[in-house]
Amino acid sequence: MNFIEQIGRYGCIILMWLPLFVWKFEFSSVDMFLIYLLGNGLLLLLYILFWVLYFKRQSTSGAIVLAIIPTCIFLLSGLTLHHWTLVAFAVLFGLGHIYVTLVNIKKEKN
Repeated sequence: MNFIEQIGRYGCIILMWLPLFVWKFEFSSVDMFLIYLLGNGLLLLLYILFWVLYFKRQSTSGAIVLAIIPTCIFLLSGLTLHHWTLVAFAVLFGLGHIYVTLVNIKKEKN
């Protein structure tokens, strides 16, 4: 799962700025651009807020939220840009990242 997470992570990072496998790299409408902009802005603010809270008091739920938010950012970006390869890598990243986070939490408790 660690390998799947890394494939998903680097695939997402590359595809966020390099439009591979996309014929037309643009937003389909102004509404999609606004959803992309406001949605990712909100998710980024939430990510920063949860990191601050997690540094103050580490918790299982905080760690899981910190694993889910980046997945949501990648998914939202892929969906609003109609970049289906990015969506596929985001799903791989999300599955791997959440699983690895849960395994690490379990190891820390033992």
